[in-house]
Amino acid sequence: EEEEDDDDEEEEDDHDEVVEFVWPQIQFKSSLFHHFEGSGVYPLLSMINHSCEPNSCHTSQGSAQIMLFSTKAVSDADEITISYIGHGWEGVEERRAELKAQYDFTCACTKCKREAAGRAAAVPASTTLTTPGGSANS
Repeated sequence: EEEEDDDDEEEEDDHDEVVEFVWPQIQFKSSLFHHFEGSGVYPLLSMINHSCEPNSCHTSQGSAQIMLFSTKAVSDADEITISYIGHGWEGVEERRAELKAQYDFTCACTKCKREAAGRAAAVPASTTLTTPGGSANS
């Protein structure tokens, strides 16, 4: 019975590796290289702030190098930003919750501010109700 289990494991290991690159988000998906497997210290990269609309992206180059490249036009006056959580998040609340859970901050990037302001504008600030006696309540 143990031999059968070993055979099953070997068959699973015989599958070809599938690597998927999704453009323009630059997402790397691999069944062999799982997200957050390993760690490193990159002093220059650690100085780059997060934005939910980043102008740059990074990728691993070998086992000890990170390559940073721009995904939009960047002027000398622009801050270089990356996304700490990647793409595919539905809205400002979901992104902020993920950033709070992983990095312990509330995002205030231009995209989050814009979306939060849009949501606030869509919700009435107050509603006035008139009671049967004619007085108003807010």
